[in-house]
Amino acid sequence: MYDLNTLLKLKKERVSINRYIILKIIEDCSLSLFKEDYREELVNLKIEGLLNNNLELTPKAITLLSVIESEKTKLIDYDGLYLKLQNKLLSLTGKKQFMVGGKYSFLPNKIDMTNKLKTVVIKYKLKDINKIEKLLLLHIQKAVKEKFQYVSLLGYYISKDGKSQLSDDYEGYEENEKEVQIQKPVDTFNI
Repeated sequence: MYDLNTLLKLKKERVSINRYIILKIIEDCSLSLFKEDYREELVNLKIEGLLNNNLELTPKAITLLSVIESEKTKLIDYDGLYLKLQNKLLSLTGKKQFMVGGKYSFLPNKIDMTNKLKTVVIKYKLKDINKIEKLLLLHIQKAVKEKFQYVSLLGYYISKDGKSQLSDDYEGYEENEKEVQIQKPVDTFNI
């Protein structure tokens, strides 16, 4: 089964069906079965900056797939989310940016955050933007509460070395939320 709109977008973006299929295979994390068959194509995709050395999609590839497929990640208002995060940090610290150890920005710049977040959203198929926003805001609150010690920078929380703490927290979010509700003391003394 094919989707005519997808094929038209492939033509418009000048992406061959073969390349699109390879990018989709990589996105779904099942490349090992096809690696030998597509070695030359993989090398070309790396040269073009669509794959990194670990044969993972780069932000450029993720953007390309988003354009072709009109992914829901385009519906995320990354600028608005960044502003909310910046405002949360401002309300808690009095500053729009906090320098950890005097040299590391707690909040990444808007472009880096957007690219990392897009990559994580697509790679881990995160669909609930409200949950993502809550987790990012909670991470800022935790960092401020801990005085930025023993808490990862927000960019590292989103993604570091191909792993995402945000994704892990996203998966366990409902469980944690239920645990928090259970642990709250019940007010039985209504005087």
